[in-house]
Amino acid sequence: MAMKVFEQKITIRALSNAKKNPKSTAKGNGLIITVGDYPDVLPADGKSTVFIVAKVTDEKGKPMPYKNCFHAQIYT
Repeated sequence: MAMKVFEQKITIRALSNAKKNPKSTAKGNGLIITVGDYPDVLPADGKSTVFIVAKVTDEKGKPMPYKNCFHAQIYT
């Protein structure tokens, strides 16, 4: 339960950061995809992490059911 609350808080913060950047939203093929990150500034120390959140909705802003979602962890 604690992890779910943590994930919800991170999602809210990431999508809030996305609102600050007009390039964070793409529209096409009946979809709206908004991508946000938290934190929005990351030191180049080789060990810090960032959470990336993508929100996919239809053109009216309603969630898209039954869509495949790809999840990856990327290390650099």
